Amino acid sequence: MTPKATLTGPCPRVILHKNGREKLPVRTATAKGDTRMKAEPTIVILSGKSGCGKTTLCAQVAALARARGLAVAGVLTPPRLADGRKVGLDVADLRTGQRRPLAEAVGATDGPATEGWHFHAAGLAWGTAVLRHATPCDLLVMDELGPLELIRDQGWTVGLDLLRAGHHRLALVVVRPELLPRLQERLDGMELLIITMTEANREALLGQIAALLGGYR
Repeated sequence: MTPKATLTGPCPRVILHKNGREKLPVRTATAKGDTRMKAEPTIVILSGKSGCGKTTLCAQVAALARARGLAVAGVLTPPRLADGRKVGLDVADLRTGQRRPLAEAVGATDGPATEGWHFHAAGLAWGTAVLRHATPCDLLVMDELGPLELIRDQGWTVGLDLLRAGHHRLALVVVRPELLPRLQERLDGMELLIITMTEANREALLGQIAALLGGYR
């Protein structure tokens, strides 16, 4: 059984077994070379409430990785705002910077709809094409895998295939808290580092994820 690590900010890492009951402390490495996990996780799951800044953090991590000379690929879903309200989503290709409309908060579209968004079929298809050509890379970003992928088996399910294939050094994947069990089922047996983003820890998380990238300079 492959354990799954969890990290909720500036606190000790723990190993969370798939049954969700047993937690074992894990020592982190120091300059003296203390014991650490056998292998650094290659899949980082960024979770947290809507609006806590997950997309912003993904963009910051991508910029940092690019500045270090790493190959960055994948998709971001930056919001479109009107009068301070989120009225739509775009999908952006992290490799080229190009973007397309992805979803609308209000109004009919020609794609599937969830509780909060009406999706453009063309935007979903374009994002799928971007992901299909994203690997190999150093940093793979997927913002996000949501109800379409994990409940309906629609949208960017190709992202799950990419995670299984592992043609990346580090993957950063946004998943809502309530969908984490479904993701773990779909990636059964794979090691995941689950990071819960909150208002209290969001400023510290960039440095923590940057430390994972540091091994790939």
